[in-house]
Amino acid sequence: MAYDLPRRLAAAEPRALRVDVPGLPDAELDALAVPPGLPALLPIHLHGTRLPQEQRTVIDDVPVTSLERTAVELCRGRPLHISLVPVDEALRRLALADAPAGCDVREYLARHEEAILAGRARLLAVTDLMRGWPGVVAAREAVARADPRAESPLESCSRGFVLERNLPRPEVGVPVVADGRTYYGDLVWRTLRVIGEADGWCKYAADPMGRLRAEKHREDALRRAGWIVVRWTSDELLRTPGVVIARIEAALVDARRRLTA
Repeated sequence: MAYDLPRRLAAAEPRALRVDVPGLPDAELDALAVPPGLPALLPIHLHGTRLPQEQRTVIDDVPVTSLERTAVELCRGRPLHISLVPVDEALRRLALADAPAGCDVREYLARHEEAILAGRARLLAVTDLMRGWPGVVAAREAVARADPRAESPLESCSRGFVLERNLPRPEVGVPVVADGRTYYGDLVWRTLRVIGEADGWCKYAADPMGRLRAEKHREDALRRAGWIVVRWTSDELLRTPGVVIARIEAALVDARRRLTA
């Protein structure tokens, strides 16, 4: 894929391929039939589509759709926990388009809310041209809930599951001070003082024992500062997302109980 946007935590077997064909009327066309004698292939569905010039570009001499159009297409008709993965990253790239090289991304995004709003507007403009198309309602919801502060597909997917369960919407990448140091929580419910930590294994690869010690000190400091910390791994989210969400929900219930005690 031209933009290498993340699409989900793990690949799933596709059930069909959808190909948008510029210039044809906006309509779903008949699926392409496999000629006799050839092996069975995935069904290919053609979809006529308007493709404005501003949604086209060229990368490595190959005509492709724009970043905004590509991200929206990856969200159409998909559940939020999947669609937030590419659209978070697309919004992040749009919001950082004018950021100076080597800047602190967290600080830049905190100081340039207008860049986030402008990037979201560009994504919403694509969905506006797709009104009535299959799956566009899901895409528009994903764009509305996208957050460029998410720093990994695991964080985006986790937030999607939380929102699908209609739990309180968490903040993303919030600075939290504990023991005189500033930490950043993946998902933060500030008023309830709950932090959700999505642990991907790749961050432990270089120095596993050192990273484990650092995470232990970090979590101890946050707990001493009065925060409830709930953790999960990418494996858990992939295999038993319901268990992860129940764990988060239990932490939020516990936090409310503490506040009212």
